[in-house]
Amino acid sequence: MAKKEGQHFLLLHDRIYRLPGVGKWAVGWRLRVINLSAGQPEIRHLRPLVVVVIQTGERAIKANCAQGMGKMICKELELDIERILWIEHFPKTEELMRVAIFKPDPLFGAESYSVFWRPVRPNEIEAVRLFVPEIETMELYNSGC
Repeated sequence: MAKKEGQHFLLLHDRIYRLPGVGKWAVGWRLRVINLSAGQPEIRHLRPLVVVVIQTGERAIKANCAQGMGKMICKELELDIERILWIEHFPKTEELMRVAIFKPDPLFGAESYSVFWRPVRPNEIEAVRLFVPEIETMELYNSGC
């Protein structure tokens, strides 16, 4: 378990996920699941699990992992899609990191979700920095922030 003084977190999952493709055209994301509640049973987190998704750089695209694969990944890892904090990397965009908000969309079926986006907050970045060393080399905010 990785620890920082005064904080106890647990990295539950660290893996590359890919959209179907052929060779170099396959798009990849490195996905990590972090448990913010590990070692802190006295603190109740509204969203105790954080999913951090970073494009691998093999082929940067504007598509996002949350929309295309979020439901499948949450099902595979047995995560409650409505109780996670999903932070995703968007290279070569004004906001390099955004937070996905999954909203049930019963119009398209019982297990369908729409994804809405908001800017990532500095405290959210700080909470996962220990597990996402790539953050140190990213410019996360434009100069106006």
